[in-house]
Amino acid sequence: DGLPFARALDVVAHEMTHGVIQFTAGLDYKFQPGAINEGLADVMACMVDPDWLLGEDLPGGPIRDLENPQKYGIPGTMSGYRTMPLSRDNGGVHENMGIPSRAFQLAAASIGREKTARIVYLMLDALYLTPQAQFTDLRLAAAQSAVDLFGADSPETAAIKTSFDTVGIPDGP
Repeated sequence: DGLPFARALDVVAHEMTHGVIQFTAGLDYKFQPGAINEGLADVMACMVDPDWLLGEDLPGGPIRDLENPQKYGIPGTMSGYRTMPLSRDNGGVHENMGIPSRAFQLAAASIGREKTARIVYLMLDALYLTPQAQFTDLRLAAAQSAVDLFGADSPETAAIKTSFDTVGIPDGP
């Protein structure tokens, strides 16, 4: 029965999003840029398979929950951020990914999945992120993308800012 992961639509979408990220932002797969890479892959996977669980169609059941990352042992806010060496999970790419993915899940809960997906895709397509982007850079890029699409004073831009505030990612150092 060989390919259970390929049978899960969200897992396939997650992996395909890694390809989009590689050829747009080119996020380094380590530390915060790697966690952003993983988090955005989960966000877009959950846009294709419209729930907030990742991998619920796998034989062992879901492996992540964007609404409640802590359920699977990963932090969903900066207060739980884990500083790790590169030798451990490439500096925490799977450990800290719940923080940025939760920010976008919160935005989607406010403005809808379609608008949130548009914000994420434009952010990547417009190259608002560099390969070394940090969580703060992600917030600024998402806000710029929302401004470009919906305007500076729009509910969509406000929702992005609020969602990043909620997970504790500031808009500056």
